[in-house]
Amino acid sequence: MVQRISFLLCLLFAQLAYGQDAALQELQSQVYQNQLKIPREKVFVHSDKSTYLPGETIWMKLYVIDAASHAPTVISKVGYVELLSGSEPVMQAKISLEKGSGEGSFLIPSSIATGNYILRSYTNWMKNGDPSLYFEKTISVINVSRNIKAQQQVRKSYTLQVFPEGGNMVSGLENYFGFQFTDEYNMGISGKGFILSSDGDTVARMETFKFGIGSFNFSPKKGVTYKAVMPTTDGSITSAMLPAAYDQGYVIHLTSQGKAVIIDVKASADAEGKPVYLIGSNSRNIVCAFKQTISQANARFTIDMDKLPAGVNDLILFNELKQPLCERLYFKRPEKGKGVQLKTGQSAYGRREQVVVELDTDSALYAQSHFSASVYRLDSLQMSPEMNLEYYFWMQSELKGTIQEPDYYFETASAETDQALDNLMLTHGWRRFDRNTTLADKMPSFQYLPEPDGVIVSGTLIDKRSNQPASGITAYLSWPAPAAKVVNAVSSSDGRLYFPLKDIYGSNELVVQTNNRVDSFYRVDLDPAFSTHYSGSKIPAFRVSEDLKKVLENQFLNSQVQNAFYAEQALQFRLPDNLDTSAFYGIPDKRYYLDDYTRFPTMEEVIQEYVNEVRLTREQGQPHFQVVNLPYKKRFEKDPLVLIDGVPVFDPAKIIRFDPLKIKRIDVMARTYFWGNVINDGIVSYASYEGNLAGFELDPNAVVVQYEGIQLKREFYAPSYPTPEAKASHLPDRRTVLLWAPELKVNSNGKIRLQFYTSDVPGSYQVVVHGITDAGQWISSKALFSTK
Repeated sequence: MVQRISFLLCLLFAQLAYGQDAALQELQSQVYQNQLKIPREKVFVHSDKSTYLPGETIWMKLYVIDAASHAPTVISKVGYVELLSGSEPVMQAKISLEKGSGEGSFLIPSSIATGNYILRSYTNWMKNGDPSLYFEKTISVINVSRNIKAQQQVRKSYTLQVFPEGGNMVSGLENYFGFQFTDEYNMGISGKGFILSSDGDTVARMETFKFGIGSFNFSPKKGVTYKAVMPTTDGSITSAMLPAAYDQGYVIHLTSQGKAVIIDVKASADAEGKPVYLIGSNSRNIVCAFKQTISQANARFTIDMDKLPAGVNDLILFNELKQPLCERLYFKRPEKGKGVQLKTGQSAYGRREQVVVELDTDSALYAQSHFSASVYRLDSLQMSPEMNLEYYFWMQSELKGTIQEPDYYFETASAETDQALDNLMLTHGWRRFDRNTTLADKMPSFQYLPEPDGVIVSGTLIDKRSNQPASGITAYLSWPAPAAKVVNAVSSSDGRLYFPLKDIYGSNELVVQTNNRVDSFYRVDLDPAFSTHYSGSKIPAFRVSEDLKKVLENQFLNSQVQNAFYAEQALQFRLPDNLDTSAFYGIPDKRYYLDDYTRFPTMEEVIQEYVNEVRLTREQGQPHFQVVNLPYKKRFEKDPLVLIDGVPVFDPAKIIRFDPLKIKRIDVMARTYFWGNVINDGIVSYASYEGNLAGFELDPNAVVVQYEGIQLKREFYAPSYPTPEAKASHLPDRRTVLLWAPELKVNSNGKIRLQFYTSDVPGSYQVVVHGITDAGQWISSKALFSTK
């Protein structure tokens, strides 16, 4: 597969480079090497609804795709999810991914404050990039047991932002601008304003077009500064300074004419006769490459719209020194494929009645796919519209900031939506280039590795004598447990350590150490597991009106009743079926269960009496282990690797002094064992009854931290009423989330069939289904029904 992709890329470059000069070919290659060759991932999170009360569960399904192929990722097996209040994490979890999808949950605690929160998600690999490209959505929590009114008072405020098209302003050239005008809730608002120069002249007027976004143009003068001014209906005035204009440089302007995308370049006099290059890319592919020469301060690039792929296309202008000059995004709407519709058996249902919902698909296309579905009650609390997976991956995942009503840009193509879409690219796709940056030939470095097999714990090994990173030192990381995990790593030239840990679930301690007998001058500083960088997105302030009081009271009652009667069912967790519980060394040569033998009071007696593969010796009064090398029928001279619950013990005396009554099992590997960079003269592994070290005293230089592994999967519980007797049950059913199904499959007839029962809570209910195929086809569909 990799060879085929490489061949196609070479063929693409060959086609693009035909008839081009060497400079353009070299620039294309460097753009690809620097920006496109590196795999990139995107995340989407389907949550069961958008507003919660304490005691309720946020049910989540993660979809992680490769940005280029649009297919489920093969890079990452772990997804990270956080519930944030500003930049403060409230809840965090690591979710196991299989073929780019995984499921998780957050149980909302009773201590949480009323407000809006950000649900964000990413992979370890994505932590190398801009946090504004992590998945983010707003989740509302209402805690009726705490004062809500105090959180309703939000000071009225406005924000005005101005974005020069392409990135910079240049004096004496006609410059185009996008702008955005938002309120205290980060929502776009209408307005009319003007551009005021430092000379006191009004040089341009501006008016919002859609969602508080608009555009204008004017020619700035050298040495003059400019300010955007926007009056508001309440009599206040909001202003924003425009960036300082350069005396020399380039500006660009994008327009669409028929089936062509036009990029007009204007340049100052010093650029006359010089070449400029336009490179277009989409995800990880070069989609166009052109060269023009500045003539009479102008150049024009014409791009065939039919040759541009769907989605966001990144168009960058370079000069002859390979310096990026300007950037502009162009969005091409994807063609509407075959509609996939949800069908309910009827539009209205009674109390505790079975509902059947079907989704018809093309069975051949969707046979290998992942789907998730939620069914929840629509009321005045569920204010945020459900994100559309297709629209998110096509547009929102490529842009910065909050996109207001993204459906608007997809549902209907018209002159109005085209203009609004272009304004969106002007503002949310804006980036200002450093004019002194030159495209480098070297590949970028990465601090965070992809996680193709499970969690990777990383850190830096520090020499305590100099407090500087140290290289070439072996460190050991252990997850003490009944199914203990232990790995080793050698520090790199900059002291970095990477420990791959597969199949670790739940919360446990991590023990990190070096061999204190030979490397006692070192410590390991572990990296935070979750990203410490934030997008800076404004969380819309929480607001709830007085007319919601009755709705809140009813919903709180529903939640309390469900927790009272179904708490046990709601706390069911499960481990993966294929969980690997074997030791890292596999099947030992000999295993001793100590309860099968006479129990001796000292560990020395245990070894001497019946662990025949191990001999205890003493040198200068210090105990040492010697293991039999079975293949050669002779004993090793050096100490073996000694472990207790997966934690290496480098001082044999500590094991000898330990109480054998706390040990359940001893494993012996009676042969040379090659373990990463370490060669062991056998292994002697002790296991306590609970796998928790049983009070064994660790080396004081060891680092011990509490660590959250992969989240255990929580089972969604919903009662069923297949018989009249079940339907007549006196147990209350106050569910407002009727179904959460995170892993649906297409049956042999090409259909997805949902079956569930209504509750005792009447109202309008929404069915939401998202899905993705192994080939990279995306699905989002909705349906409504009511209960009475």
